Amino acid sequence: MLRNPFKKKTPLEHFQTRLLQMLALQMPPEKITEQLLQDKQLADYHAYIKEFDPAMIEIAEELVQKWSGR
Repeated sequence: MLRNPFKKKTPLEHFQTRLLQMLALQMPPEKITEQLLQDKQLADYHAYIKEFDPAMIEIAEELVQKWSGR
């Protein structure tokens, strides 16, 4: 079932959307972490985000590029 585009996203949906967008843009890992931590809507995830390993983000970027066919 498709999500209603007019319905407000849950915090998890917002987190996933933001992260995926930045991974697809291949932003530097530090910039991704910085931007996610600046997002007040993600306050509940800030402790988790602070633990991101830059190498993990780089691998995630590679996977996003591969899976998206870019």
